[in-house]
Amino acid sequence: MKKSKYAYFLFPLLALVIFIPIYLNYDAHYDQHVAELAKKKDDEKQAQLAEQNRLRQKAVDDAVAETKRRAEEKRRKDEAEAKRVQEMQELGGTVSKVRSEREQLRDKVNRLSDSVKDAQAEVDKIKAQEARDKQEQTFIEQYVAKAQANVKNLNEVMQKIIEADAAAEAARAAAAKKS
Repeated sequence: MKKSKYAYFLFPLLALVIFIPIYLNYDAHYDQHVAELAKKKDDEKQAQLAEQNRLRQKAVDDAVAETKRRAEEKRRKDEAEAKRVQEMQELGGTVSKVRSEREQLRDKVNRLSDSVKDAQAEVDKIKAQEARDKQEQTFIEQYVAKAQANVKNLNEVMQKIIEADAAAEAARAAAAKKS
């Protein structure tokens, strides 16, 4: 009969002695694991931002090259138009001159309209990307805050379990003394 009484105390006590080092080992490595995950996520985010910055820089460089190309094209057209106008003046065609100036201005307006549309499209793309980046950052911050709150709650629960086990152990010891 006495052996069975000891069994009720011995097995839970043995299980507790085995569980405590396992828990302490897990608890010691958990913070490091969470920090590694956060660092990995930050590294991925930084790589993604670097790639986006590279793509933006490429888009800017392409836009500058396109602007230079258009300027060169415009210069050539202007030179050709100037040569044509000079020839018309030599011929004395004022009506033709007015028509050519009108066409030149119309072409200039069309080119400028296209440039404005292209620039506006780039600005819209950049603003949309900024909005997505801000949303993602907000989500990550909220996620980290929730994870930290969960860790705190789990630690409180573990503390209560340990306190409850200690109280139960004290009650068992008191009951054992009475018996």
